[in-house]
Amino acid sequence: FSDNNSNPTVQSSKYQITFKDVCGIETEKSDPHKTMHLAINQGVGNTWNLIWEPYLGMPVSSYNIYRGISENSLTLIGSTSSSSSQYSDNNAPSGLLFYQVEVVKSTPCTPARSFSSSRSNIASTDEVGIINYGTANLSDFKVYPNPASDYLEIETNEINKITNFQIYDLQGKLVQNIDEIKTKIDVTTLNPGVYILKISTPTQPIYRKFIKKV
Repeated sequence: FSDNNSNPTVQSSKYQITFKDVCGIETEKSDPHKTMHLAINQGVGNTWNLIWEPYLGMPVSSYNIYRGISENSLTLIGSTSSSSSQYSDNNAPSGLLFYQVEVVKSTPCTPARSFSSSRSNIASTDEVGIINYGTANLSDFKVYPNPASDYLEIETNEINKITNFQIYDLQGKLVQNIDEIKTKIDVTTLNPGVYILKISTPTQPIYRKFIKKV
C-alpha cells in the first residue's frame, strides 16, 4: 500500500491494518505503527542538531544516524539509544548535507519476510538556509531572477575570484558544469524544478538555490 497523500517531510503518519474476508467481515484493527519525522536546526559553528519523533509500533533497540552530501550517498555516522530522540553532529563538514534516522528493531524478525528497520524522511541543511553559506560576504554574490526561465544573472564585484560554476539537482546529481567564468548562465536546457548553483572560489564554495520555471 502506498499512501500518496502522506508528506513525510512535513509530519509523521500513523497506520493500522484490518482484513476483510470473502463475506465482507472485517477484523479488528492492528496495533498502530507511526513513522518518524526528522527535523534539523543549526548549532554553533558546524554543529547540526537532529530531532525526531520516536517510532511507534515495535520494540526499539537503537536509532542509527546517516549523513551524506546527497540523498543517494548517505552513510552511517553514529547511533543513539532507544530512549533518545535527539542527536548532535558536532563536526559536520561544510556545505550542503543530508541526514536520515533509522530505527532498529530490538528482536529478530518473525517471520523472515517481516521488516526489522524503518527510516525517517531525509532532512537537509538547505531547509534552514545553509544553501547561502560561504566565506565571502553574501551581499557580494547576487543571483537573479528567481524563478528563472532562460538565464541566471550573477552580480558580484568578486568575479575574478570565481573558478567555476556547477548546477546540481536536489538529489545531489551534477546536471551542468560551467568552466567559463561569466555573469550570465544559460539554464534553458534544465527541466522545471528546484536546483542548487555552486559558485566555486579558492577559499570555499557558495551555494544558491533557484527555481527553473517553464
